[in-house]
Amino acid sequence: MKKLQLSLLLMVFLVMAGCSQSETTNTEVNKLKETNKTLIEDYNKLVDKKEKLEMELDTYKEVDENSKHLTTIIDDFIHAAQKGDTATMQANISKEFTFEKQEEWLTAVNGEKNFPFYSDFYKTKLKSWYLQGIDYDKEKDFVRVFARVGYSDGEDSWYFEIIKEDGYFKISDLQYET
Repeated sequence: MKKLQLSLLLMVFLVMAGCSQSETTNTEVNKLKETNKTLIEDYNKLVDKKEKLEMELDTYKEVDENSKHLTTIIDDFIHAAQKGDTATMQANISKEFTFEKQEEWLTAVNGEKNFPFYSDFYKTKLKSWYLQGIDYDKEKDFVRVFARVGYSDGEDSWYFEIIKEDGYFKISDLQYET
């Protein structure tokens, strides 16, 4: 009888040990499933971030590759503005702009913004200009170009915003300080 009791006790002990181990295993499996789920979410976030960074890098490469072209646009525009050459200015500026004569000044007009450039009586001559910098604004998707323009009687700072319009780089906004 003692053998039977001892056998039954051993069997109960083994069953209890198996059940307790099964609960531990289930808890560990659930923890591993949660960890796996978190890792998959983190991985997907990193993949998305990588894709965004690659797109941004491509844009910076495009700006770098086109910096010479952007500089040419600015050069053409500055020289045309000095001469009052509306055809060249219009070729390098967004179609949002029009050119009008306002109080003897040739003026680029874009909505409420007016930019007077040229007048027959304005005798200051362009001496030189140099590029101060090119910056890409990723949030607004345009290139900002800073130039210093020297005249026979002083200097101006010009700020251009350039976008791609119909596949071509065009000046979309500009400012200057005298």
